[in-house]
Amino acid sequence: MTRTLSEKSLTQSGFDFDAEREEWRPVVGCEGRYEVSDKGRIRALFSYGQWKFPRILQGFPNVAGYRLVELRPERNKRVHRRISEIVLETFASHRPEGCDVHYRDGNTSNLRLTNLCWQTTATDSRPHEEWKPIIGLESRYQVSNLGRVRAVYPLSPAVMRIKRVLKTPLDGADRPRIELSDGNGHIRYTGVARLVLEAFVGPCPSGQECLHRDGNPQNNILANIHWGTHSQNMQDRERHGTGNGSRVAIPTAAVVRRALANAETILLRRSNVHFRPIGHPTKLPIRESWRPIRGYETRYEVSSHGRVRAIFPRYRHVHWIGRVLNPSQDGQGYKHLTLVSASGERRRRSVHHLVLDSFLGTRPLGCEALHRDGNPENNSISNLAWGTRKENATDRERHGRTRHGSQVSNSKLSETKALAILLLRSKGYRAFAISRCFGISKTTVKRILSGHAWQHIAGLSP
Repeated sequence: MTRTLSEKSLTQSGFDFDAEREEWRPVVGCEGRYEVSDKGRIRALFSYGQWKFPRILQGFPNVAGYRLVELRPERNKRVHRRISEIVLETFASHRPEGCDVHYRDGNTSNLRLTNLCWQTTATDSRPHEEWKPIIGLESRYQVSNLGRVRAVYPLSPAVMRIKRVLKTPLDGADRPRIELSDGNGHIRYTGVARLVLEAFVGPCPSGQECLHRDGNPQNNILANIHWGTHSQNMQDRERHGTGNGSRVAIPTAAVVRRALANAETILLRRSNVHFRPIGHPTKLPIRESWRPIRGYETRYEVSSHGRVRAIFPRYRHVHWIGRVLNPSQDGQGYKHLTLVSASGERRRRSVHHLVLDSFLGTRPLGCEALHRDGNPENNSISNLAWGTRKENATDRERHGRTRHGSQVSNSKLSETKALAILLLRSKGYRAFAISRCFGISKTTVKRILSGHAWQHIAGLSP
């Protein structure tokens, strides 16, 4: 069989032409630079540094187990994309709205076209909820008649999650407000009630404001809000006792003691407030392989178990060659070593970064090192992966390594007091009155009530 020059080059790169034939197509958006096959492999069609054309790209897993690959659509631009999405977009069709990749056999490492398909994802819509675009930002945000706001644009080419409901923090007057971006750096800070009225009723008439029928500024459903004059707004606030002239009720000492007692009872009844200890012992695999450290190829080597050894003589002692170094640990349990170059330059490096850099390649742009089992002392290659900062925070939360509440050294409250604040708010006391009882600021109380602080006890209140 006569082979072309490209096939000979591919054979030298590790291709097996005796096996089942692969179909290659250009990657959408990167034509002329990358190709993808129906077996889920991606190859580059250009030379870069020491890598020559053509070459197969080695993907890397994220925390969720999905295989990612780093592409360079342009010379100085890098993007991370899921390989499964590239295969489907190239051989099947573009992603339909509200769909995600489905693996037929449940194995996220099987990237063959026959194992992939688009599947609709569960939406977070509620019964009788209607969505309309926000005026001026129609292509980026939508607001519903139930007072919720969602974004309808993808976060990045690698994170194609759309129609995600956004959080609406409270301002000083307990009114939900939100920051909206037009994508060009311009930020718009506005109230949720105004967005609902502008989308479903129309623009605000001259000299009018947004009024809440029940006096609750956090109830922004369409049936509860309407346009009105400033005098009508003042009369409405006085009638509901939310005006500036209304008296703020301060809870008595007996009320606070009862709230603290109820909070202690709830915390004792629930077991999910106890946190798991930090760090989990993990056994190392039996087989160990060594690779040179980039930049120190003639001086140090790192193993798949997370050990580092020196391969150069020191002070004329030949027996020092091959000695395994003893790393130091910081306050969080991560191991570090000081490496010395041939010129005598000393540099402190993290052991988990050395392992990933030697076995999985250089760190992708915007990624951090992740420990799969949550144990920072386990630096074996099977326990490490590159991931984004958000994935790292989610992984730490899943393993119980994120410090919450009273675990923080400078915390002024305890779980009991934080839960008592929620109980007092449920009885109608305002944030200013609650802050006076516990000796904290009004802003801290509002952050607890809105769920931005002490989130781990938000679900314990009755």
